Amino acid sequence: MGTRTSAVRFVTVCAAALLPSLTLARAEEPSSQPVPEQQTRQLWDDAFANSRPPAAKPARRPRPAPAPTANDAFVGVTVWKLEPAAATEASRAVAISSAPNESWLAHRVELGAGFPEGQRVRLSFEASCRGFLYVIDREKYADGSFGEPYLIFPTLRTRQGNNEVQAGRVVEIPDLTDHPPFFTMKRARRDQVGEVLTVLITPTPLAGLAIGRSPLHLSGEQVREWETRWSTPTRQLELKGGAGRPYTRVEKEAAESESRLLTQEDPLPQTMFRVSSKPGDPLLVAVPLAVTKASAPR
Repeated sequence: MGTRTSAVRFVTVCAAALLPSLTLARAEEPSSQPVPEQQTRQLWDDAFANSRPPAAKPARRPRPAPAPTANDAFVGVTVWKLEPAAATEASRAVAISSAPNESWLAHRVELGAGFPEGQRVRLSFEASCRGFLYVIDREKYADGSFGEPYLIFPTLRTRQGNNEVQAGRVVEIPDLTDHPPFFTMKRARRDQVGEVLTVLITPTPLAGLAIGRSPLHLSGEQVREWETRWSTPTRQLELKGGAGRPYTRVEKEAAESESRLLTQEDPLPQTMFRVSSKPGDPLLVAVPLAVTKASAPR
């Protein structure tokens, strides 16, 4: 991505953890019979949506209340791919501006999709519970090793450092007020294959982090200790048919204002994590983003 001091170099999450240094695990459903992924995702969606506030005027019947699942939390992540918007498109669609005469249209992509160098991306996070959100970025290399960890959220540049999350509250990285409001996928080394974001939700703020306007360099030992203490089984599913859907006005409004919560009627995250965790425990989830060498022009 760009430089660490501007946005990061690259790339809510109230869920347990996949460690960036481990293969993403898919926990088994607690059932003797396999459940189709589409059906399972619908159950997750119902549970996640019901954690949000209801709409003032529901457009349809309320979602069925799923049976409570003890010690489970849900985290939503949406990765957005940005493409330049023509003047006619920008006037009709929900556009993201990065300069007076520069607009971008955002569309959802599945989390496993790779990005060529130069691709601009944004990320949205949402949690099904209250807590404090931290996002750590590391480069990943072809031999499986990782670069130095940087805390890219919170910073004083985004929401003045406020990192509280709750059901319905969206956190977008970079913020829409950042300049630029996107990451640019870029390899720092020839053997770099991507970035891994470690997303951490804690019940209380982490002590001893002196955040500023730029990403904070963290100790690798400290990050490994958090991973060892707080990782738990996690399963991941994509929203069927969600890839390619455009950024909506309600999603933009929720990203712009901390008081604007998404409701049960609003769009759900593209990627959902179900995390097995104990109530009150910090939660971790890993978000991998692959970057490939840009294709040579013909």
